[in-house]
Amino acid sequence: MSWFKIAAIAGGIIIAFLIVGSVVHFILAAVTTIVIAALVVGLQRLDALVFTGGIGENSAVVRSLVLRQLGFLGLAEDIQANADHGRRTGGRISVAGPVLALVVPTDEELLIARDTARVITAGGRSSAHAIPVMS
Repeated sequence: MSWFKIAAIAGGIIIAFLIVGSVVHFILAAVTTIVIAALVVGLQRLDALVFTGGIGENSAVVRSLVLRQLGFLGLAEDIQANADHGRRTGGRISVAGPVLALVVPTDEELLIARDTARVITAGGRSSAHAIPVMS
């Protein structure tokens, strides 16, 4: 079999996985898990894990994968609560245990609008509440 055919088959497989979203979810969950585990090493403990914004708030699949991979920290998914994005459990998506997992809804656009209004209102003056602007 030529390299061209192998590449075409591999490309077709990758595209199929991307359409389903499995690869994307798996990669996001794996990277998230690695980062959280690395942070916990420095912290020496984990009291709560909060999923928020975009994917954290909206992807039960990613949250489920992360919680499963971090089970050694005392996290355990409440499957029904996670599927419901924690809406009926006050945001909690974990079963009772040593570590709490929550979904916290955010309104990022509203926060950006408020911060922008505050910076504009400050008129460019230095303010303890002004947000640094990256260029």
